[in-house]
Amino acid sequence: MAIWQFEVLLIPLERAVNELGGLDAQMSPKKWKTTDWWSQHQPPPDFQMHIAALLPASLSWSPEILMWGSGVSDRIHVCLDDAHERVEEVSIRIDLSRPYQQFAHAICDLAQQSECVLTSWPYRIFAPSFERLMTEISGSGPAHYVRAPREYLEGLARDPNRHTQE
Repeated sequence: MAIWQFEVLLIPLERAVNELGGLDAQMSPKKWKTTDWWSQHQPPPDFQMHIAALLPASLSWSPEILMWGSGVSDRIHVCLDDAHERVEEVSIRIDLSRPYQQFAHAICDLAQQSECVLTSWPYRIFAPSFERLMTEISGSGPAHYVRAPREYLEGLARDPNRHTQE
């Protein structure tokens, strides 16, 4: 993932509420990794068509990963199970180095149509509203990098253990 990309994941709303008791929650990395978020909910049948309206399809290195967009710009990954029958993860990368507001609006719409919420680093769950997504983006490491690349990189040099998706 490029340093100027902000990553957000879609997870089913119902599962988020059942697992966390509501929205605007933050979970532990262990909770994130041990929960099968998509086991009880799958995207609507026209989900891939909605994604294709946002970004062109791109070649994947794996038959279990469907991709749209560019590796260094806006990108959407849909990870499937081994049988290619069930979605296991939906990951979206937003290119902050160019105007991204229209894509951010589209992501919120996609999440709402799919009955999903958004998740950003460090495992914050929130409703798919444009305003909230903009708040998450503006406080992120990629946004800091785009606003002041030298300052951001100098901060990383001083504290190399700091995670770049802050």
